[in-house]
Amino acid sequence: MLDLIVKTSSNEGSLVLDCFCGSGTTLKAAQLNNRQWIGIDQSELAIQSTKEKIKKIEMNLFSGQAKYDFLKLKKKALSISATIPLPKE
Repeated sequence: MLDLIVKTSSNEGSLVLDCFCGSGTTLKAAQLNNRQWIGIDQSELAIQSTKEKIKKIEMNLFSGQAKYDFLKLKKKALSISATIPLPKE
């Protein structure tokens, strides 16, 4: 379902923001559909789950391995963000 929402509500290369990323399902859909993404969550368990889900994405011709930066902010607020290579034209 989230895959369809990401496809229909954004364009390739656009940015998907998930303010409560939980287990990372929306971020995975964004990665697989060639979107850049930012995920934010306060729970360290949720961030760890998201990182594991992103690591398990299989590389293929259209979706490379996710490259992301993990940022830990003050007062236990956590976020992860990523950039993906744009498709070659």
